[in-house]
Amino acid sequence: MLPPKSLPFIELETAPTPDASVILLHGGGGSGREFVSLVPDLVNTEQRVRFIFPDAPHIPFTLFGGHSMRAWFDVPHYELERNQDEDGIRASEAVLVRLIEQEQSRGIPCSRILIGGFSLGGSIALHTGLRYRQPLAGIMALSAYLPLAHLLDRESSACSRDTPIFIAHGLDDALVSIDLVEKSMDTLRDLGYRIDRHIFPMRHTVCLEEIFLIKEWIGKMLK
Repeated sequence: MLPPKSLPFIELETAPTPDASVILLHGGGGSGREFVSLVPDLVNTEQRVRFIFPDAPHIPFTLFGGHSMRAWFDVPHYELERNQDEDGIRASEAVLVRLIEQEQSRGIPCSRILIGGFSLGGSIALHTGLRYRQPLAGIMALSAYLPLAHLLDRESSACSRDTPIFIAHGLDDALVSIDLVEKSMDTLRDLGYRIDRHIFPMRHTVCLEEIFLIKEWIGKMLK
């Protein structure tokens, strides 16, 4: 089952007439609402930012016995690089592209749009941002990996090579292994991407120190 062309989303603005947008995608089994309480901790008070938190569709998720849950794509195997759900990944890429273009139609230039996410959401942000045909403000991947990495060399956008990338991960993450993250970063480095990388002594989650660094990074990207 593929994501529909449009999905419900939560929208928050830190001030009237925002001049930048941040689109954040939740992890598998979550929803856009899980980011809402973090907004005051992600931007400085002087920044005028519109946050967009879309909800993934409910799909049968193989690793959960085929039960329905919100997810940006299916994961057929615990070894995440095996039997990847390319159709689901590309359908979610199209959804994120439409959200980016929606913000551009509202007057936010692409260079002021930052995309990111946690877990599967971070993987879709990374996949999409590296293929997008205009330069974005930045890409943020939290506890995520690079899907369809073997196709990136021929599919990546030339202008994305200058897009800053923030990667944060837990050393003890049992869902997305640190080895897979290192492999993803090697692929990115080999293609010349700039990576701001942070590893924390945590599992598949987000910690307070990480949130502080995200706020600092967003502030720098949208300065």
